[in-house]
Amino acid sequence: LYIIGGLFVDEENKDVPLQCYFYLLDPLLSEWAALPPMPSPRCLFNMGETQNLLFAVAGKDLQTNESLDTVMCYDIEKMKWSETKKLPLKIHGHSVVSYKGLVYCIGGKTDDNKALNKMFAYNHKQSEWREMAAMKTPRAMFGAIIHNGKIVVAGGVNEEGLTNTCEAYDFAANKWEPFTEFPQERSSVNLVSSGGFLYAVGGFAMVQMENQEVAPTEVTDVWQYEDDKKQWSGMLREMRYAAGSTCVSMRLNSARMPKL
Repeated sequence: LYIIGGLFVDEENKDVPLQCYFYLLDPLLSEWAALPPMPSPRCLFNMGETQNLLFAVAGKDLQTNESLDTVMCYDIEKMKWSETKKLPLKIHGHSVVSYKGLVYCIGGKTDDNKALNKMFAYNHKQSEWREMAAMKTPRAMFGAIIHNGKIVVAGGVNEEGLTNTCEAYDFAANKWEPFTEFPQERSSVNLVSSGGFLYAVGGFAMVQMENQEVAPTEVTDVWQYEDDKKQWSGMLREMRYAAGSTCVSMRLNSARMPKL
């Protein structure tokens, strides 16, 4: 399990306050081990992987606040960063998934705040980005995951505001198809596929406040998608410490969880 970068200012480092720190979880010791920082500090990017390589795709430059098209590659065995083939567009707020040796970059938005429906597939051996079928709905800041052999995307935001639309991508047909809408319009939702089940965790939604005004608010609930009924059902109303989090599925030693 790796964690990398994001919006972070190291106030103790006066010379280089903007850093893209990089950590690996040791599941046996239940400790985070520091790895070489990414040389291009950025946020609102996303990660993909193939074999022994990790890819940090596009995002926003922490110094210029401009969208990037650069893709940084980390070799796990050599423990070294390098730059690889650039994405065809400068974007941030996109999603990235990995499947059968390819890295897929989906959606996102440009610096003029235009949400995209485009998807690109990266073949590292050929050093090539290839444009694939576009989503029906342009979106940024949304959830994406591989579930039952398809890419599932949910929620997000575009020029019309938050959306609850969901779509599924069929690799064989190179086609997006409708997927059951999420019960609430929200962005930054996390999708997790574990044990054959699909879960949606947290995000931002427009919520009416006590003064009757509607404002974007962090939500910390968990939903499960029931494949047989093709519907979303609420599981957990509130999680602690979940605001603004990223969710992944992995097996851990529960006896060491308090230390983690």
